[in-house]
Amino acid sequence: MSDNKFKRLPYGTEEFSVLRKEDYYYIDKSLYIKNVFENSASVILFTRPRRFGKTLLMDMFSSFLAIAEDGSDNREYKEKLFEGLEILKDKEFTDKYLGQFPVIFISLKSAYGETFEQAYDALARVVVSLFSSYDFLLNSKNLSKDEIENYSKYLNREFLCDINSMGYVKEALKFLSTCLYKHYKKKVIILIDEYDVPLAKASEKGYHNEMVTLISQFFDFMKITPNNNSTEYPIKKIVLTGCLKVAKNSIFTGVNNLYVNTILSESPSFDSMIGFTKEETVQILKDYDLDDYFPFVKENYDGYRFNKKEMFCPWVLVSFIKDAIEKKSQNIKVNA
Repeated sequence: MSDNKFKRLPYGTEEFSVLRKEDYYYIDKSLYIKNVFENSASVILFTRPRRFGKTLLMDMFSSFLAIAEDGSDNREYKEKLFEGLEILKDKEFTDKYLGQFPVIFISLKSAYGETFEQAYDALARVVVSLFSSYDFLLNSKNLSKDEIENYSKYLNREFLCDINSMGYVKEALKFLSTCLYKHYKKKVIILIDEYDVPLAKASEKGYHNEMVTLISQFFDFMKITPNNNSTEYPIKKIVLTGCLKVAKNSIFTGVNNLYVNTILSESPSFDSMIGFTKEETVQILKDYDLDDYFPFVKENYDGYRFNKKEMFCPWVLVSFIKDAIEKKSQNIKVNA
């Protein structure tokens, strides 16, 4: 049996544009862009188990919303990227949101170490990489000389990784969002993936208190979101994802208009946003000629329920399909 007739499985990549451009199998979650960004909360935190597709979801948000470097909406490219997906059928929303916002997309999955000093260094490197993505701001006519001089410091890895420069790291997201707002004259959307990794790793390694202080101040910009209607406030919305709610510390103390959605939240608006529903699981098995294996998949890989939805882990399911296709192509019995 050849697998040439099947679309490539989304195995090992979390980049939305790669999945779409290279015609990987993709389950359409695009309508959730509207659910999230028309939600009235200024700050939204989604917590789900590992390997459920949180990063891919955030990358889809960024791909849809992000303004081009030259200030255009890059509409032709984005419509091609989202071609055939449900969100483009909503013309009113698409006209209002497609390519309309400066987007800061940062992942904290590598911001950890054996010691606090190593973890700080890792976070500083993440910040340098982030600022490098927007280095065109160094030539912005809308930023002051002092702001451009300050910005250049964020591109200096040696300077920023020095723990004495911690103040700059703490102010990084606040400063970058202000620069982008001034440059484009449009409010900024901030996407923070794996927000809880630095804290979880710090708890394991014994420097939790120091990391709580650092991350709390790194997220300090979120505490002024009640002024969201102000023309001077640079941020439109902040979305975070992670595995843990992190209830035992104060990193969100003072953050008003915060909405937290967990697997226990009774919200049909988001319950099937991350992960595969039973119906989606049945469909992907059918699309790979594995219909008969749903009872096996349900028996062995079921066990998640988000609100009232029966959910399956995408990574586990895709791994099973990949293994099953390989075995069937070699006429090897699939364990079932």
